[in-house]
Amino acid sequence: MANDYQQFDMFKVSQKKLAFDLETEEFSNFGALKSVGITCAAAMTEDGEQTRWYGGKSAGIYKQKMSTGEVIEMVDYLWKKQKEGYQIYTWNGLSFDFQIAYGQSGMAERCKLLATSHVDMMFHFFLYEGLCRLIN
Repeated sequence: MANDYQQFDMFKVSQKKLAFDLETEEFSNFGALKSVGITCAAAMTEDGEQTRWYGGKSAGIYKQKMSTGEVIEMVDYLWKKQKEGYQIYTWNGLSFDFQIAYGQSGMAERCKLLATSHVDMMFHFFLYEGLCRLIN
């Protein structure tokens, strides 16, 4: 995937927005985060497009954990939307959602690029709070 590299401008005002979140099976070992199973995920664009993923969706059933193929489908969708000009927003996606997507999809390069080019509002909050504490 060497030719998959894209440069995105997270401060470009004209980019359309896409909110993304995923949920996982219960776990207690944050060190093994990449191996945690995804139970479901959702994305919503600012123009109202809603997409949901869950295990067994294509078969019309519900499974407790998404398969590798289903996670790849989710990552491909996010990649496609980003190429279409959508800026992806998450809450804690940098240290949670994209790490899990990386571990479950096997799509290391795409997940890394999605993670580093999206806006993680928790990360920005963390940086802001840290800066304010340094100043005060």
